[in-house]
Amino acid sequence: MLSASPERQLAGTRALHHALSSLAELPARVQKVLMLTRVEGLTQREVALAIGVSPTLINFMLKDALAHCRGSLDQSYPF
Repeated sequence: MLSASPERQLAGTRALHHALSSLAELPARVQKVLMLTRVEGLTQREVALAIGVSPTLINFMLKDALAHCRGSLDQSYPF
């Protein structure tokens, strides 16, 4: 198994901290939706039923959350 260089480890740690900070900027409900779908693996329909909203709203919440996180990372890590 190969290990990452110290520089890559530091860059990865910084990117992770930045991503977590970006997530913290989102409303709690949007954070929950993102975690349930992306980490827990629930479907959008399952999440909608669990929190009592429409699957369409879940879709919009995810789209906005991902755009926010992507935009935040793009500002900090332009390539």
